[in-house]
Amino acid sequence: MKKLMPVGIDIESIPTQDEEKIAYHKLQAEGKTPTPPKTKGDMAKDLELPEAAANGISAVDMQKLWVDKFRLSAVEKAFDESYRKTSFSAGDGGEIISVSMKPFGQDDVATAYRHKGGDSELSMLKRVCAYMDKLDDYAKQNNSTIQLVGANVLLFDARFIGQRCLINGIEPPKMGLISSRYDKTKYFDVLSAWSFDDNQSRISLNRLCNILGIETPKGDEQGDIHGGMVWDIWNSGGEDGAARIARYNARDTAVLEPIYNKLVKLLGVDYAN
Repeated sequence: MKKLMPVGIDIESIPTQDEEKIAYHKLQAEGKTPTPPKTKGDMAKDLELPEAAANGISAVDMQKLWVDKFRLSAVEKAFDESYRKTSFSAGDGGEIISVSMKPFGQDDVATAYRHKGGDSELSMLKRVCAYMDKLDDYAKQNNSTIQLVGANVLLFDARFIGQRCLINGIEPPKMGLISSRYDKTKYFDVLSAWSFDDNQSRISLNRLCNILGIETPKGDEQGDIHGGMVWDIWNSGGEDGAARIARYNARDTAVLEPIYNKLVKLLGVDYAN
């Protein structure tokens, strides 16, 4: 029986950079109309109208004034929400900007990343796939099989890498990325393991660290950082911002090993041998 070679993995992604897809989301947002307050008084307050002026305006006209004033902000909000969601979908144009991997038992985390205006996603993915193939070759030489460990590792990290490889027209890692979510040998999802595969009781990686007494990876010298901040930091931070995201990515990957070492005990003492 082959031994398992656990490797922590985590990716960071951003919304689509495809101009046609961006234009589509802007067009969809154009149809959004803000919902005005229920009362004329609340609308007048939002419009900062004096009481005397408000009294001379009908409720219908007041509603039109309110919608006209706040329509642009509603459209911008709708676009921003819709656009940002593409960072979770490779098929909708979301792109990978950083990938961190750590073979358990080794000290260093290997991270490939790119900054705005720098390397393309295609170029970065080629480096990532080459590294994954190198790990796969090493595992086979040692009669082992790679087990990818992460937080939502199958349905996000691995799937995203595989799909973006196909979209970019390059060969995905030769270890193979498709598997059953219940196969704990090819993938070990620390969040699913903690919840015993109960999606309704899944928690965040940060909270799991706190529960297990493991230092959270969410802070750095510039303050707290989380996934919702990645796009803004990468988009406006230049090379320094991209490097900060890469360090955050590496910290998220590094904590997977101590979490794994605790949770794997739930599957039996011989599981990782």
